Amino acid sequence: MTYMKSPVITNKMKWLHLPDHDFIDFGATELCRPIEIPLPEDIGYSVAKCVHLPFNIILYSGYYIFKTKNPGKFFPMGNAKSVWTEPLLMINSVSTGSGVIIDSSGANLMVGSSFGTLFQYAVEYDNTFSLELGEDIKFTTLGVTYSDMCSMIGKDDADNILHALSLTDIPSSTIVGIPAHITSLLHSCIPDHFTGKIGVLFTQARVLDYICALADYFLSNVKSGKLSLADRKLIQKIYDELSESSGSVPAISELSLNHGKSGKLLNHGFKELYGMSIFKFISEQRLAKAHDALLQTDIPMKTLAINLGYSDVNHFIYAFGKKFGYTPGSLRKNRTFGL
Repeated sequence: MTYMKSPVITNKMKWLHLPDHDFIDFGATELCRPIEIPLPEDIGYSVAKCVHLPFNIILYSGYYIFKTKNPGKFFPMGNAKSVWTEPLLMINSVSTGSGVIIDSSGANLMVGSSFGTLFQYAVEYDNTFSLELGEDIKFTTLGVTYSDMCSMIGKDDADNILHALSLTDIPSSTIVGIPAHITSLLHSCIPDHFTGKIGVLFTQARVLDYICALADYFLSNVKSGKLSLADRKLIQKIYDELSESSGSVPAISELSLNHGKSGKLLNHGFKELYGMSIFKFISEQRLAKAHDALLQTDIPMKTLAINLGYSDVNHFIYAFGKKFGYTPGSLRKNRTFGL
């Protein structure tokens, strides 16, 4: 097994229930070592382990066992501060129980089997976490640098995974529901029945299985033409923008330019999510706005057509009649006479 220079600059923990204690440095890179996690006796106890693997993969896994279950109550546990030599993908997964992580931006991120896996991408971490005391917690945290992701699965696939997770900015965080058969690989990485180097080899193999399964899960969407998580969020954002637009509705070419995506992708995604092409939705929006304007204003029909993006007033009249079954002129005439 070949070990490269560790990407860890600092990796320290402050226990919130022990305010007089200094930060504990977890930056050491021993092959495999236990971690002392102090938990007040009246709360319960904790067992955890850190494994430092080839490809600079760092794995933390352990349990919080609570003496008395208290659903809905949270225990403030610790503040983790880490600095890396390069961007690092941190994966936080909980198979039983739940907790809250507050990241450096102040966002409250609920982590648990019913909430999803927390993915963070950054060169510095400042996470404060609390434990929900309703159920014993089993957690696993995996860290892998960007360069090592590229070495394992290739740069294009590494970039596609980050894009699918909406982690293109540094720093960024997202919670994603991952299928149970994939997360189970992560939570079974550290065996109870193997110790020493054979245990580390087992852990390494299981972590690589997890990374490959995760890559296959996200990249299969890319290769099959399905929407990635990032593209899905973008389409939803465009839908909201179009729905709330009070002025001229933009053309597809304008949306494509503004969002850096092809019109084909936007149109495909819009149809997948909302059952119609983006062209049809824009047309519906234009005509709905025209209908309201004809009822509520005296703006000339030609001006109205131009303001809504129609190149010719006759095109507008034809589309309006096809949509509503009557002409815009008759609508305005009936409004005038109170019909």
